[in-house]
Amino acid sequence: STGSVRNADVSFPSPLNQAKNLIKGGNAAITAEAGAVVSLGNTAVTILANDPLFLNSSNPAGVDGIWKTADDGFRLQPNSPALDAGLSLFLPVDTYDLDNDGNLTELIPVDLAGYDRIQGTALDLGAYEAGESFRPVTILTQPASITRLRELAGTFTVAATGYDLHYQWYLGSSGNVDFPISGATENSYTSPELTSSSNYWVRVSNGLGYIDSQTASATVLPIIITTQPASTTVAVGATASLSIIASGNGLTYQWYRGPRGDTSEPMAGANLAAFTTPALPTTAAFWVRVMNAYGTMDSDAATVSVVADPLAAALNLSSSLSYTTGGDASWFYQATTTHDGSSAAQSGVITHSQSTFVQTTVTGSGTISFWWKVSSDSGYDYLRFYIDGVEQTGRISGPTGTWVQKTFTVATAGVHTFKWAYTKDSSVNSGSDCGWVDEVIWTPKLIVTQPVSQYVASGMTSDLSVTASGVNLTYQWYSGDSGVTTNPISDATLPTYTTPILLGTAKYWVKVGNGVSYESSAAATVTVFPLNPTIATALDSGTAISYFTWGSLPWTVQSSITHGGASALQSGAINHSQSSITEGVVTGAGVLSFWWKASSELGFDFLKFSIDGVEQGRLSGEIGWQQVTFNVSGTGVHKLKWVYAKDESKTSGSDRVWLDQVSWQAAVVTTTFSSWASNHNLTDQNALTSSNPTGDGVSNLMKYALGLNPNLSALSATDGTKVGMPRAEVFTGVMKFTFIKDTAKSDLTYLVESCDSLATWTPVTTGMIETPLTGTLIRVDVNLPTTGKHFCRLKVVK
Repeated sequence: STGSVRNADVSFPSPLNQAKNLIKGGNAAITAEAGAVVSLGNTAVTILANDPLFLNSSNPAGVDGIWKTADDGFRLQPNSPALDAGLSLFLPVDTYDLDNDGNLTELIPVDLAGYDRIQGTALDLGAYEAGESFRPVTILTQPASITRLRELAGTFTVAATGYDLHYQWYLGSSGNVDFPISGATENSYTSPELTSSSNYWVRVSNGLGYIDSQTASATVLPIIITTQPASTTVAVGATASLSIIASGNGLTYQWYRGPRGDTSEPMAGANLAAFTTPALPTTAAFWVRVMNAYGTMDSDAATVSVVADPLAAALNLSSSLSYTTGGDASWFYQATTTHDGSSAAQSGVITHSQSTFVQTTVTGSGTISFWWKVSSDSGYDYLRFYIDGVEQTGRISGPTGTWVQKTFTVATAGVHTFKWAYTKDSSVNSGSDCGWVDEVIWTPKLIVTQPVSQYVASGMTSDLSVTASGVNLTYQWYSGDSGVTTNPISDATLPTYTTPILLGTAKYWVKVGNGVSYESSAAATVTVFPLNPTIATALDSGTAISYFTWGSLPWTVQSSITHGGASALQSGAINHSQSSITEGVVTGAGVLSFWWKASSELGFDFLKFSIDGVEQGRLSGEIGWQQVTFNVSGTGVHKLKWVYAKDESKTSGSDRVWLDQVSWQAAVVTTTFSSWASNHNLTDQNALTSSNPTGDGVSNLMKYALGLNPNLSALSATDGTKVGMPRAEVFTGVMKFTFIKDTAKSDLTYLVESCDSLATWTPVTTGMIETPLTGTLIRVDVNLPTTGKHFCRLKVVK
């Protein structure tokens, strides 16, 4: 622990600040002898003072006396401080190719015993890695339990790895060494003839230790059933053939009707492994008891399903289709040759120049898929498929056919007939001379028209819809890409859906179901464009109308060609087959008027105007300034659209159109709580301002103020893009409180209050920012400087 160490005894690496050394009993006070290259007095040197805990330092070469083998005494114990304590950067280069991989530039990859030099998080100090030395034996494959008939032997095998392995098998549970088996000293052990069930295990050992295997059981049975009776399906009044395969000495059989173990109804004369049921009017279950001198074994019960249409059960158990069969022989149910492992329909037995068919009908468009197979005279006797009497491509023939899946799409509405027919020519038989059909699946197309992508202004909603055909239809709308169901929209279960107020582009799709199958619609993209206040200024609209422009090229503000004298809007410089679009948004009823002008190819390039998607008028050719006026009726948001669209060729005039002096005179409409309650069918106690019909804790008055439906649970907190419950966010030293108010609700006052303790609320009169969204909706953001706890609430007064 003091003094010096000769450099010849210990070689220390460099640089100093990365040196790690293990000196038993050592410490940082140890110094190097004069002239040594490295000074141990440098405190950056790491000296581990613990005992390295060699496995057996008194016997360095180990039990076998051979250096560099798994039992060497200088290997490390599991609790050695030298484990994972080294630095790989001080390993020399493997110039001798110790691992024989041809790489002479890598660091030394193995220790003296040939194990990986790094087995944990880092290499160990010393010449050996600890890893494998503490797993002297490893079992790779445990002995497996077996089941044997009485008076048969059983064999158990273990696979292990390690040095100089020895084996000893035992009777009993693993670890119990009271019953060693004499002479059972190999990795495999075969028992004598078994008369009762027993347990076995093996201990695998070498000079370094041992490991015990798991317990393997030998279960001895008087009888073993290898093939159970199989359930089947027959028509009303038919019989069924059942059978079992069992092994054992001197077996006898007795079949019973009923559930397994119920011996109340033995079948007379049914004493063989195979059994034919009587004619069955209804579904029944049968099982068999197998017996010999040592005991009995009961089979599983096989269900014989009796159905009116066994072909339907054969072709697809889950199908609602019904089938008819005809021709010179009838198709029939069978369970021997199938694709799904259950049952399939097989063509009737016919001879030369005959045919046999099976068919079904469906209604509407959709997809038909099925598996089929044939064994016939190749090139002459065919299995064919027809839709509405027209043979489809892909007929099959040949003596050794395999199962093939076919899929066909029916695109038209109405009733359709599907027919499978096996036909023979005038001579020659080959193979089984029949065809099979299995797993018929009819998937009706539910969606007739897809949701349509739209373009809206920031702060607007969008109306989406889907049209579907069928009965018992269900709908669920989702946000995101089609087929991704991670974002279902609450209460969006109708064929139409109105999005929340949007500030950014979004996608929506709908899953349509009919209780049997589902179909995902295409995703409709609602592209959101920012409102452009310069357009409102150019068109002299004030704040009454919100505008945005898009298309192949947007409209632009210019002052050269105007009607009002200051500025006007001009269409973009588009090319053939392109369009330039400006849209506006108004709320409620009113009177709209504007001036427009065109200079375009007469009869081909048009300026069109529409309200809510319905065209109201158009211009084409050389048209001077004209004023038009339109009455807009109805509540809610109305979409105004001006589109300049060019056909595929030719240009005439200035190839531009203009718009100016757009005026909107809104009808005076106010909303009251009473009209809101009436519109939502609230009556009696449910119509009070304090009532809460859904029990979600949000009163009618608050839902009225926030534009919520009183008959639905309150929506999630608003994020400033949709009507909903208020939202609170905390930033450094600031609390932001957000809600959306409706100025059309003239009978309401919106108040924001805050406090620190939930005891005394104080009105907030500063720090409010109001942002118009659309129509009469305004987003209110309240910024409250705060430290510690702080509370904020919205109060509505009527």
